[in-house]
Amino acid sequence: MAKALISIVVPVYNTAKYLHHCLDSIVRQTYEHIEVICINDGSTDESLQILEEFASKDKRIVVIDQLNQGLSETRNKGILRATGSYLMFVDSDDWIELDMCEQMLQIAEKRNVDIVLSSYNRCFGEVIKPKLVLPEERYYVDMEIQELRRRLWGLCGEELRDPSQGDSMGSSSMKLYRREIIIGQQLRFVDTREVGSAEDVLFNAEYFRFVRSAYYIHKCFYQYRKVNNQSLTSSYRPNLFKQWGNLFSRFESMIREENLPFDFKIALNNRICLGLIGLGLNELNSGHNYTNIRRKIDNIVNAPLYVEACKTLDFRYFPIHWKLFFYCAKKGYSRSILLMLYAIRYMIYKK
Repeated sequence: MAKALISIVVPVYNTAKYLHHCLDSIVRQTYEHIEVICINDGSTDESLQILEEFASKDKRIVVIDQLNQGLSETRNKGILRATGSYLMFVDSDDWIELDMCEQMLQIAEKRNVDIVLSSYNRCFGEVIKPKLVLPEERYYVDMEIQELRRRLWGLCGEELRDPSQGDSMGSSSMKLYRREIIIGQQLRFVDTREVGSAEDVLFNAEYFRFVRSAYYIHKCFYQYRKVNNQSLTSSYRPNLFKQWGNLFSRFESMIREENLPFDFKIALNNRICLGLIGLGLNELNSGHNYTNIRRKIDNIVNAPLYVEACKTLDFRYFPIHWKLFFYCAKKGYSRSILLMLYAIRYMIYKK
């Protein structure tokens, strides 16, 4: 019986510093029947040369060079180029455990599932912090898939005890997909210019619509390099408010068009509320003075979308500091929110 081919798509943009580590972890996989589709998205450093060097030594590597088109279009090109039965995505500044492909494929073939998921490590230099996506290893089938898919909309109930888990399942990395589903349903990544950096979670929300069974491995196969753990405080994204509005609108449309259960709506409202933290921290990066930043915070928390979402937010599961933050958000206390955002940013820098 022929071995299943795994296509690994690696978008590359100016990651020469980390690219050797990434590619080494892929070409040294214990499961060797892979194709590695590396797409250089207009890098201006030595990334292309490194890719060509690896390709010259390993015929499994395909290098595509293109003008910069962005992460989503680069992944989409990789999807179209892939020929394997299964598909994986690896970011070029991260790396994977050497048995990731083997372990995931064994589960996929043995259980005949449509997707295999794992947890991941967040790597801050020498400091490794595991992010366990789900509580325990588990096989999901039939209506249990709805439970898993709902997590992509947001957290509910006791899940709110740890708001940091809000997007832990959304990444397109740490997963083994069936390519026939992606191709057959014409699934693609939405442009990041439209939805910010949330293209992964939308892709997965669409993919899970066609999933009939899934398996979660309670191991950290994927190593997510947090090059700068102050990333939330390092740059200003002027269109973030609008982009996240587009994201929430797409989630709302899926709820309406598919007539999804009410807990999807609750989860989306909770996602919208938790988004206030990211939007607020983003405004601290604007370079504006205190008065202008406070005005922007005031406009955000009093925008109808966020006012309505906060009305249904269940506070009882939050740690005390988040209860205080979202109480102020619900009341529209922009001054208090801004002071807490400065404290949050300080704690991020302190880590």
